[in-house]
Amino acid sequence: MALYALGDLHLSFQADKTMDVFGRVWRHHERKIEYALVGTKGFTFEGPFYLNRRGEIIGWDEEREAHARKLVARETERLRDSFDQAEKAGFRKFIMFLHYPPTSILEETSPFTEIAKEYGAEAVVYSHCHGESRFGDSIRGDFQGIRYMLVSGDYLNFRPALVME
Repeated sequence: MALYALGDLHLSFQADKTMDVFGRVWRHHERKIEYALVGTKGFTFEGPFYLNRRGEIIGWDEEREAHARKLVARETERLRDSFDQAEKAGFRKFIMFLHYPPTSILEETSPFTEIAKEYGAEAVVYSHCHGESRFGDSIRGDFQGIRYMLVSGDYLNFRPALVME
């Protein structure tokens, strides 16, 4: 059985938010997709920092940081509960899926990478990083024995990536 992933396709055309600002690859991106995709956005966290166009941190918001810490605590609890339930059901092999990257641009590790390591996830698959300047915002490739995969639509040019065969 092969498993492929492709994420964060921004197919909601009812909102007045064009993705074209992230590059030409987004022009008529819906025409590149051959399958109907369903899912949920899930956890929302943009970080307590502000970036300029070059990706440099130019400000910090302590109120947003406090809110972000609450969200991370909630989501790590939910993730840990999911792993625990899977283990109780007899599963021992894991691939972890996240909408948002497992780390911020300020982190090498995070509660999410620690959970992946603790439960022995073989891979962590995530999306949300759009535009070439953001593709390197989090871990890609092998890190601490785990394969990290960015599967944002524009990063993959809207072609699903092979997660496992």
